[in-house]
Amino acid sequence: MAERNKQEPLQFKIFIVGDAQVGKTYVVNKIIQKSRNSTKYKPTYGFNYHIWEHEIHENRHVVFQLWDTAGQEKYRGITKEHYKSGVGAIIVYDITKEDSFCNVKNWIEEIKSNCIEQEEEDPYIIVIGNKKDLKSQRKVGYEEAYQIVKKEDKDIDIFEISTVSADPVDTSYFEKVINHFFKKIYERLKKRGILSDNDPNIRLADTQVQTSKSCCCC
Repeated sequence: MAERNKQEPLQFKIFIVGDAQVGKTYVVNKIIQKSRNSTKYKPTYGFNYHIWEHEIHENRHVVFQLWDTAGQEKYRGITKEHYKSGVGAIIVYDITKEDSFCNVKNWIEEIKSNCIEQEEEDPYIIVIGNKKDLKSQRKVGYEEAYQIVKKEDKDIDIFEISTVSADPVDTSYFEKVINHFFKKIYERLKKRGILSDNDPNIRLADTQVQTSKSCCCC
């Protein structure tokens, strides 16, 4: 009887995008709280996605697909096909590589033009500057980046993080950033009537990875 009453989970796509080698996969790993035992860069060909399930009420679940997309230019034509029905995106750039930030505008345009459906509002987007720990190698200043991103879209929030820092302050800040991201997505889903006002907001600590899948699009 319990199985019969269980509702089908609500499923949504979230994309982590950006140029190659900016740390997208590390950001995903931080979100799903997996350990990083190696700092060796391994390019993501095509995309990987992780299924992230959250119970909001008894017999009611929300499933997020976290898509770790490749940043290489030649794969963009493939990943565009998978943007459809996306409700959110995290754009990652490297504060030590100016080109990776210059391309943020292109990523914003690509996400908006491919995720939106009919009269629905744009997906919620945040921009993350990674490698904050490499202060001496910084090429992109935060204030400058903030002004440029806000000029592009005032609703896009921008943060700086370090995916390799073990400092509890940095870890706590990253968790706050991700909780903020999902809270905004929930607010938008409630506004569209997909979730009710009684459905609680998601928190990183409440969520558990159910499965992990990958796809090679070489």
